[in-house]
Amino acid sequence: MNYKPVLALSACLLSVTAFSPAYAEKAAQAASVTADTSATQPDAADVCVPLGPHIPRGGSFGMEHWSDDKLRMAANPGKRVKAPEYWVPVGSYRIKKEEDEGCALFPDGQSAVFINPLHWKVDAYLVPVLGIYVVRFIPNTYSDEDVKKTDALIQEVYEKVSYLFPLGLKEYMRQDHHIIVTTGVAGDGKRVENRVFPYPGPHLSVLAGPLGSNFNKEFLIRQAVYLQNKMRPRDETFKDDPLLAAPSWSDMEGGWAAFALLDDAKARLDRVNALYSVHQALTDDDDETWPDLQRYKKIDRSKGPFGMPPNSPRRSAAVKYANSDLGPLIMVALDGLLVAEGKKETMMQYVRLINSKKEYTLPSVMKAALSPKGYSLFEGWMKGQPIDRSYIDKGLARLDNPPKQEAK
Repeated sequence: MNYKPVLALSACLLSVTAFSPAYAEKAAQAASVTADTSATQPDAADVCVPLGPHIPRGGSFGMEHWSDDKLRMAANPGKRVKAPEYWVPVGSYRIKKEEDEGCALFPDGQSAVFINPLHWKVDAYLVPVLGIYVVRFIPNTYSDEDVKKTDALIQEVYEKVSYLFPLGLKEYMRQDHHIIVTTGVAGDGKRVENRVFPYPGPHLSVLAGPLGSNFNKEFLIRQAVYLQNKMRPRDETFKDDPLLAAPSWSDMEGGWAAFALLDDAKARLDRVNALYSVHQALTDDDDETWPDLQRYKKIDRSKGPFGMPPNSPRRSAAVKYANSDLGPLIMVALDGLLVAEGKKETMMQYVRLINSKKEYTLPSVMKAALSPKGYSLFEGWMKGQPIDRSYIDKGLARLDNPPKQEAK
C-alpha cells in the first residue's frame, strides 16, 4: 500500500522554532504524525474565530468544554478556529491554502480540540483491516505499558468490528482517523465529572473512561461502527426501509455491537439487564413505575409503546431511546427468536449480510429468515410492544457462545 499519513495543521507550528527548543521538538514530533488525512478542509471564507468559551461545561458523558495547559476544547462553531500558538488541532481537516494556515476547521458536530504537544504522546500506525492510519493522542503521564495496552485495544476493536463490514472502506474513504485519550486530564474517568469528552465525529474518536474499562471498549466499538455506517457509509449498503430508516439502523447497530462484541459476558448481561428494565418500565401498565434515569424523564410520562419511529411529542428523547436502547435490545431478542425457531444463522451473520448489499435491510432479512408468526413478533417489538424475557435470555446465550466462525 502506498498510502501514507499526511501532515495536518503544520500551520500551528510555523514559527515554533522561535519558541523553546523542547517545545519545538515536541511540536515537530506531533506534526510528523498528526495525520488528518487526505480530507482537506472545505472552502471557508469566514475569518478565524477564537476558541471559546474557556469555562468547563459538563455534558451527558463528560466535560464538553475544557481549558488547561494540556488541552483546550469547545463546541464547534462551524467556522475556522484560530489555533492557540504552538498548539496542535486534533481531528480537523487538513489545511489546503496558505492563507488558512494558523486556523483549523472541524467537521460538523465534532468538537474543536487542540493539544499542547509538550504534554502528549502522539503516534500514527496502520489499522490493516481498514487500510487507514490511526493517529493516537495520549497524555504523556501514561506509562509505556499503558500506551501499549491502549494501542492493542484500538487494534482489537477495529478487528472485531471489521467482521460486521465485509466490504471495508473504499479507497477515497481511507482518511486518517484521530483517537484522543483524555483519561487523566480531569481525573480517572469513572464519573461524568471526571471525564473530558469532546464530541466524536468522522475524524475523531474518544477514549475517556478508566484504562482497561468496559466503558472505553464499548464506546470505542460504537464509534468504530459509526465510522463505517454513519461517517463513511458505502452507497451500496445504506438504504431506508419502510419499517426502519437507515439512520435509525446505524444507531441500532452501533448500540448492539457495543455489548455484543465484548468478551466480558457479565458486562454484557449487566448492560442488557439495564436496557430490559427500562423496556419493562415503559411497557407495563403500572403508572407508578418509570425508568430512574434522567435521560428518560424527557420522554412523555405515559406508558408506551415507544417504537421505531416513536409517536411522541418529545420526539428527540423518544427517538434516542428507540434507536439506542430499544433497537439493540430487539437485536438480542432476534437472536433468541432465531434460536427458538431452530435457525442456525445468527444476528452477527445477518448484520454482516446487511452490510454487504443494498437490497438487504434488517426487516427484509428477518422476513426471509423467520416464520410469519416470528416476523409478526419482530414487527410488534419494533412498534414498542413488550419483549418476552425468554427471547432475551436465548439471545444472550448465543452471544456468550458464538459459532466458531464468529469467534470474537
